[in-house]
Amino acid sequence: MLPLNALRVFDVAARHLNFKDAAAELGVTNSAVSIQIKNIEEALGTKLFGRHGHQMTLTPEGKRYFESIHAGLRIIADATNEFSKAVADHTS
Repeated sequence: MLPLNALRVFDVAARHLNFKDAAAELGVTNSAVSIQIKNIEEALGTKLFGRHGHQMTLTPEGKRYFESIHAGLRIIADATNEFSKAVADHTS
């Protein structure tokens, strides 16, 4: 299983289609993003990003994976927000 942080890196990189912008959002280096993406691609056995000159795109597999990962991360974020709100309401 891939670490949750690696999935977050993929999610951000897929939204930006740019490792430099993803790195800026995540507060890491471009190479850190690139290494995480390479590790994910190796673990999955497929390329998730295609490069056409300086333009980056998601491969068909990357698009499918992004849709699943993005939905899952959204569920986790929503659950965390709801839980935090419930705890805050309970302790107020």
